[in-house]
Amino acid sequence: MVNPLSYCFKPINDLASRRLIVEKRGDKSGPHGGWEFTYITPVKFSLNSGITQEVFIQSMKIYQGDELAWECYFPDTFYCVEDELPVLEPGILVRLEVEVLHTNPQYEPAYYVYAHGPCPIWPCHWMNDTGLWGDRIADDGICNYEWYIEGYSEHWFINADIIDADTMLDQEEDDYDSGAWGILALRS
Repeated sequence: MVNPLSYCFKPINDLASRRLIVEKRGDKSGPHGGWEFTYITPVKFSLNSGITQEVFIQSMKIYQGDELAWECYFPDTFYCVEDELPVLEPGILVRLEVEVLHTNPQYEPAYYVYAHGPCPIWPCHWMNDTGLWGDRIADDGICNYEWYIEGYSEHWFINADIIDADTMLDQEEDDYDSGAWGILALRS
């Protein structure tokens, strides 16, 4: 993935990885020739620019209210599409929780974490580790964002990304450093 606005922003050169398993479950006359995708991994974005990546997502959890709807500790884990993906309902309070790691922090704050998905007004929101706005414990390395699910799609994509603070300091250096995980979520 390359940033199409690289003429006015830092160049982004990320590699998005996702795997899925497709099985033949019907005959050729069925939808998609009888093929269905049955298992999927989260998508993982990692640097593809030659810069040493220093910021990482370590785990990702999605809650509906206080009930855990989905969790992932390894982005290479396969999840069954039928019963292991998060199933969300419009109008319900959802919390995205991610544990993050920065291996070489140089600034305060060391990084910024954002939630992307069926969020209100704008599809990208700052996640925090301040003990406020849905965060359970301040400064524990676990960032949270809460929102009420909006939209009418049959499925959504929920993503969290971490960006090194050094990336935000200027527009000249080629030092873009980020990492992200995301998962498909189904509508109940």
